[in-house]
Amino acid sequence: MRLRYLLLEALTLLICIAGLYQIWEKAGVPISVNDKLRVVQTDTIIEDAIRTGDTLTSINTIIVRTPDEAEFLYNGMKIGDTVQLKLMGSISPEPYTIPVVLRTFYTTSYFVLIIFSSGIFFGIALFVRRRRPDGKDIQVFHALCLGMAMLILTTPGRYTIPLGIGYIVSAVFFAAYSFAPVFLFFLSRIFPRDRSQETPLLFQRILIFAGILTLALSFSFFIACWSDSLSAFRFHFVLFQTVQVWFVVCVVATIISFGVGYRAANEEAERRKILWIALGVCSSALGYLDFWLLPQFFLGHAIVPEEAIILLSVIAPITFGIALIRYRVMDITLLINRSAVFVAVSLFILVIYASCFGIAIMLGGQLGTAGTFGVSGLAVIINVMLFAPVRGMIQRIVDKSFFRVQYNYRSAQKILAEKTSMAETNEEVGAIVTENIITFLAVERLSIVYRNEDVDTWECITSTEIKNLEQVAQQLEHETTPLGLLQIVEHDVEITRADEPKFIAMGICLLYPILNDHKKLVGMLAVGEKKSGTRFSAEDCDLLLGAGQLAIAAVERILLRKKIALEQEESKRLAELNQLKSYFVSGVSHELKTPLTAIRMFAEMLRGRTEGTKSQEYLDIIEGESARLGRLIDNVLDFAKIERGLKDYRKSPVELKSIVENVLSVMHYEIQKESFTLETKFADELLTFDADSDAIGEAIMNIISNALKYSSSEHYICITTFRENNFVCVKIQDKGVGIAPQFIDTIFEPFSRLKDDATQRAGGAGLGLSLVRHIVSGHNGHINVESSLGNGTTFTLFFPSETV
Repeated sequence: MRLRYLLLEALTLLICIAGLYQIWEKAGVPISVNDKLRVVQTDTIIEDAIRTGDTLTSINTIIVRTPDEAEFLYNGMKIGDTVQLKLMGSISPEPYTIPVVLRTFYTTSYFVLIIFSSGIFFGIALFVRRRRPDGKDIQVFHALCLGMAMLILTTPGRYTIPLGIGYIVSAVFFAAYSFAPVFLFFLSRIFPRDRSQETPLLFQRILIFAGILTLALSFSFFIACWSDSLSAFRFHFVLFQTVQVWFVVCVVATIISFGVGYRAANEEAERRKILWIALGVCSSALGYLDFWLLPQFFLGHAIVPEEAIILLSVIAPITFGIALIRYRVMDITLLINRSAVFVAVSLFILVIYASCFGIAIMLGGQLGTAGTFGVSGLAVIINVMLFAPVRGMIQRIVDKSFFRVQYNYRSAQKILAEKTSMAETNEEVGAIVTENIITFLAVERLSIVYRNEDVDTWECITSTEIKNLEQVAQQLEHETTPLGLLQIVEHDVEITRADEPKFIAMGICLLYPILNDHKKLVGMLAVGEKKSGTRFSAEDCDLLLGAGQLAIAAVERILLRKKIALEQEESKRLAELNQLKSYFVSGVSHELKTPLTAIRMFAEMLRGRTEGTKSQEYLDIIEGESARLGRLIDNVLDFAKIERGLKDYRKSPVELKSIVENVLSVMHYEIQKESFTLETKFADELLTFDADSDAIGEAIMNIISNALKYSSSEHYICITTFRENNFVCVKIQDKGVGIAPQFIDTIFEPFSRLKDDATQRAGGAGLGLSLVRHIVSGHNGHINVESSLGNGTTFTLFFPSETV
């Protein structure tokens, strides 16, 4: 098969090269005549000798009647020959003869055009053959494209070129003219679905008839070339016109055949392929018939240049190739639909203009300038008023008559996305999807279910519920393609065969799994058959899948919104409870401070009146424990203020050493009670900075309190003050149980307590270090912690001193 293709292509290429040479050698005269042989244009070289309007009567004493006869005589000569033209003057009835030197008939731009056009046919033949080397439709299309390439490049030229090449090329031209429409018609019988078996002998018979026409044309042409008169050519030309009629008949039969195929097509894919073919046939074949062939029959000349016909012809192989290889490259239904409406509306506008001018001329005779402008304005107003309703009416007629698909995939997807995004409830989502899918696809039933993970059940969001869908959910868990009945989808749609009896019993024909980003089944969409009975196309299936995904996404969004609203409400209630707790703690703490203040005051009064060592010891205990309890209460009060955002610091110039000494004085009882060795290393210079002295003292007290609580067998505390860069610093070092490195970042969180035995034995609320961090941060400082288990802990507080 491949070798046969290559031989055909090589032979076609050789013939096209020979035909191009023949056209290049084609000769012509420097005048243009109409179908009556009247001169309509002359070159500047001979415009003084031959006048516009003169009539050509003979060439080299051979009488000519038509431009085709004159062209045939020129084709027997070569460029540079001199011919004697006899013309009848338009002014004087006397005939005159003038010698004219033949020149090149075609321009360079024409050669470029035909090479480009034939190259399109040849290139598409190669492309389609390489993409799909097998298939009867490919073979016929390949032959059709090669035939059209030869038809363009073997157009009549100089047939007297050496080696008989001109005669061979002419015979190929007649064969291409006879067989190309046959291949076109045969393609309509086998594509997109083979219907040739309905008429098994038809193609064989028309091939024989085309062969007879080719032989008749070729022999009549050879006889005309060798004859001394034009009578043989006139007979040949009649045969050629017969072949042109044959061309018309084949094209019309092709259009009818494709129309029948379109009406009989059950699959959207088949209809779209036929529409691509129809676009090419209407653009190329009908253009050739309407603007070239039929005008020559009835008017004697074409109404458009030959170049325009050649350009129109290249549309056909492009659309045919798209139909054979990639018919989904564009939405052909929408393209033809809009084009048909545009053409019809344009014709309506032209009719309105023509009618307005016709009526005006009938009523008022010849129109002047003012009348022309007035009628034009009236026509514009009428067209503007009627444009919208006429366009809508034509659109409905076109849709109803030719197009069963009433939606555009992208616009339908966009409509679904916009509407589902605004839905507020699951029921609203289901109603939107159901309404639009039934509008677009006209399915008998539709159901969408989603998995409610909170209760692990399947819930339906559409008004129509198809029961027992959950029974097939397990089968869809690992499926990415839909389950369905093969007979209800087109052949190019990829689905997994379903259990047909079960699906029929459930009343569905397609079931789509809807997966989340983690490939987990979160929903299902099931549909019944179309009411029209047609199959689901690839676009239909994509729309269904997209609709299901949009519906489930909208449901998840609604559920997430409800969940967030509940969490926000819960967070609000927790915040209120936390505020009540803060008020309660603050109130209780104040209530505790009142009797505590009285205890401390009376203890101080008793100290001055009581003698004896034992009594003084007891008073020391009362005062020390009262002070410790007071600090605990202060911590609780400060933390409550921080939570409520009421804690602030009154800063003034202070000196760090005096703050530390005051702290040690206050905590003297506790340090002495625990038998701690206290070492102080104060800086030689005064470390002054802006701060709230009470807050700084509280921070230092809390760190010392922790050192007292979490001591080991070695009771030791060292307090050092120093300056580092622009900071004044206080370092509190102990030799207690220490902190594991992985827990250092968590000790400053409120109520944070380590889980080890030493921490649990020490007790405490876990507020002290949280207050330390807040105090240091409130003074734009920072804390450094160095610790390891069993080696004690060192806290260093840094406070900026730039403001002093």
